[in-house]
Amino acid sequence: MPGVTGASGSATLVAFNNLYTGPGPSGICPTPLAPQTQPSVLFAYNTATTLSGESNLSPVLSLDGKKVAFLESNDGAGDTYAAFHVLTWVAGEGGLTSAALPGNCAPGNSCMTTLVLSNVTADRRSSPFVDYAHDTAYVGDTRGLLHKITQVFLGTPAEIRGNGWPVQLSGTVPRSPVLDSVSGRIFVASNGVGVNGSLDVVDSSSGTILATQSLPTFGLSDLIVDSTNQTVFVFFASYPSFSLSVAQFDTSGTLLRQVSGLALGGDANAYTGAFDNNYFTNPSTGSLYFAGAVNFFASLYRVGFTGRTMNAALSGPLVLTTGTLTSVPGPLTEIYNPALSSAPDRLFVGIYANCTSAGTDGCIESLDISQGFPAGILDFRSVSTGGASDSVSGIIVDNVDPSAQASSIYFETPFAAYKLTQSGLQ
Repeated sequence: MPGVTGASGSATLVAFNNLYTGPGPSGICPTPLAPQTQPSVLFAYNTATTLSGESNLSPVLSLDGKKVAFLESNDGAGDTYAAFHVLTWVAGEGGLTSAALPGNCAPGNSCMTTLVLSNVTADRRSSPFVDYAHDTAYVGDTRGLLHKITQVFLGTPAEIRGNGWPVQLSGTVPRSPVLDSVSGRIFVASNGVGVNGSLDVVDSSSGTILATQSLPTFGLSDLIVDSTNQTVFVFFASYPSFSLSVAQFDTSGTLLRQVSGLALGGDANAYTGAFDNNYFTNPSTGSLYFAGAVNFFASLYRVGFTGRTMNAALSGPLVLTTGTLTSVPGPLTEIYNPALSSAPDRLFVGIYANCTSAGTDGCIESLDISQGFPAGILDFRSVSTGGASDSVSGIIVDNVDPSAQASSIYFETPFAAYKLTQSGLQ
């Protein structure tokens, strides 16, 4: 779990274990938590190397879980600093109120390597993508440069400089890149100046930009790459209609289809969608779901497929909130869980604020997509966000095990890290 800033000396990178503690099969913990039944801090470090250093993007674990790769960015001094860190942790170091500092790289010690990215800039939106097969990472920065880093976990990280790298993308604020191991191409969606968004297709060996597609938008999402069907999906707020849209490309960068919903209201951002379980058997039997702030209300859409190509027609919107102020949904997470005898295929979504007319807090919702587009919300859980934007993180799931507390979801708000059961959001 990454923190935000190290200026106060507090932890910027925290890990928890004993996640399945607590009484009862439903996973409801007592209040207050008894010390022996609560999750504990595995390690906690202040990793900031500059006074205003922020680590608020997604970290990536090594395959053995012993190292963590992440970005630190400093937006407080003219966007002048972005560093790629790899931390080797030691259990028991640091706590919630005190953060251990990574030590030297002697065997058995905690250790952090720091690689300052070339051309000195910041990184607001691009989490690193790690190609484990080649121990290589790719990440973008706010100047629109795509960086390639080698020896990520198995050596000392080094940036490829020269021979096409770093790559100057067509946009200025790239989202997280994704490498397709089948085609050997990297896909990066970027915001630009004004309404000039774009999708770049980059050769992972040479750094050559093979194709660029313009996306007229103020805000777009991280993208999805389907390596099996060789397709790419980008979610964005289209301009000038300000409608919630998804565009599908093949891996050569050719547009296959773009579909749009109703006009967005109050928020011009779009967030990553998710496929239902049927899609992974055969796209023509499945669907793609995506959400946005449609007419000021968090709302859900679905689009089906003919072969591997999206259809032109949408299902929806399903309104997810009742608040009178703008409510914005984050990225969707889907899980097919046979352990849930009722509604095994579920979507989970975090909504930043104004979920209900009763207050400004955010919420987590689950939706049953086992039989197609849902008629309503399956489960609802309010979470304290103070009404802040971007205040509910993306959601991850642990497994589909029927054991007590094992089938759960995890996410963060500005005030807490949460674990809720997939069934009932308890």
